[in-house]
Amino acid sequence: MTDDSQPMKDVRGAIILCDYVGRLDTGKWLIAGTYDSMLVHQAECPFHAGLNLYLRCQLESQGKYPFRLKLIQRDLPPTVDPLMEMHGEIEVKDARGTIETGFRTPPFTVHFPGDFSRLAPDQAIAINLLIWANVGGHVLANSPFRIIFSQPGTHYGLPSHHDPESDS
Repeated sequence: MTDDSQPMKDVRGAIILCDYVGRLDTGKWLIAGTYDSMLVHQAECPFHAGLNLYLRCQLESQGKYPFRLKLIQRDLPPTVDPLMEMHGEIEVKDARGTIETGFRTPPFTVHFPGDFSRLAPDQAIAINLLIWANVGGHVLANSPFRIIFSQPGTHYGLPSHHDPESDS
């Protein structure tokens, strides 16, 4: 925070994971293809283009605040490095207003924990992740994200991961 005379009173926010996020000419936000789980049929799940996220928050004190977003594996100790991390700044000009933004994370890859070839055809292994946002030292919002590894031919009613860069 750059203005010490305005301590942060309350922090509220939401993160939505989506295929597309953009702002229309009308000022409205378009959020398409939301999800919290993804099915993968290979030993790694690369996100060459990162993830698209929509962030909406309200901070009740004016000022500039450091912002941090990270993707962590929930089943690992907090001492393990995150899969992805980004830093920035949020500026609050009107404490009564809402801050909305869409952005893309840096690229990252989620790896199957072990030998993927030993995964039985009727078996699935989930990696439980958490997208976590922090502003001014306070938790702003978080969103669960599961990567489910299974052999080809299974679907479990979930969207499958498709990385456009793998088509080349």
